[in-house]
Amino acid sequence: MADFKTIDQILQLDDMKMEEVFVPQWDCSVHVKELTAEGRADLERLFAGVEANPYKFRVELLFRCAANADGSAFMSHEQAESLMQKNGAAVETIVDAALRINKFNSVEEEAGN
Repeated sequence: MADFKTIDQILQLDDMKMEEVFVPQWDCSVHVKELTAEGRADLERLFAGVEANPYKFRVELLFRCAANADGSAFMSHEQAESLMQKNGAAVETIVDAALRINKFNSVEEEAGN
């Protein structure tokens, strides 16, 4: 039988998942975190009704989902844009993890809604 909780109990839960993702091209790991429902809605709103732009969507995923061990931002928005100049396979490792953890489909589908 399912365990029912009150809204106050649910609001107290630590339900945000974060994963350590190994990036072989850089020989290091990066933490990738889930977005809150609000963060996901903000991201969706940012791309709603605009022409598909996979580059900008990747930058936003990197900025919003790469995290320090405590869950804080790993990089600035400007640094996320700079990271796009690094090894494509390495960046895709992080982007793919962010897509999977947040249950997005693909960059192309999400960027174009």
